[in-house]
Amino acid sequence: MRLPPAAICLLVLPVAACGSGGAAASATPVPRVTVSFTGPADAATVRSAKVVVQGRVSPADASVEVDGEHADVNGGVFMANVELETGANLIDVTAAAPGRRADADSLRLTYDARIRLPQLAGLEQDAATQKLRALGFDVQSDRRDGFLDRLLPGPLEVCGSDPGAGAPLAKGATVTLIVKRSC
Repeated sequence: MRLPPAAICLLVLPVAACGSGGAAASATPVPRVTVSFTGPADAATVRSAKVVVQGRVSPADASVEVDGEHADVNGGVFMANVELETGANLIDVTAAAPGRRADADSLRLTYDARIRLPQLAGLEQDAATQKLRALGFDVQSDRRDGFLDRLLPGPLEVCGSDPGAGAPLAKGATVTLIVKRSC
C-alpha cells in the first residue's frame, strides 16, 4: 500500500518540517538545576559518625534532597546532617525546580572510626587505665622498674604505651601501659 504525501508528512513531522524547503524543527533546551558541594571534600576521610553536607544550588529556590531526606535551602545554600557507616559511604544529592531538569551528584566519604591513642606518659597508672577503658580499649600493664623500686611507696607512673600516643586504634584494641615507680 502506498501512502499519500500528506500521511507521510504527518508521520515525519516530529522529526523534520514537511513541505518544500522547510527547516528542521528546533526545540528550546530546558534549563538545568545545578548542584555543587562546598563541604566536606569529596573522597575525604572523617573521624566523626555524623557530618554536615553543605553546598550550593541554582536556582536558589530549588528543593534539595540528601540521601533521600529533605535538606534545608536558604538563598541557594543547602545543608543536611548525615549519619555515616564505618568505612566507605556514598551520599547522593538531588536537586529539582519547576520547569527545569533535575540535577544529581554524589559525595564519597570514608568514616574512620578508629580512635587516636591519647598521651598517657606522666599519668598515674590507675588514671591512665580509667581513661583508656572509657575510650573502649582493653588495658594491660608492663612493669619495668627494678627490685628495689618495688619496695618504695607511691603509685606507679606511666612512662609510655604500646602502641604509642597518637596511634589510631579500633575500640576493643589492647593497649599496654609501660609503668615504673618513677620514669
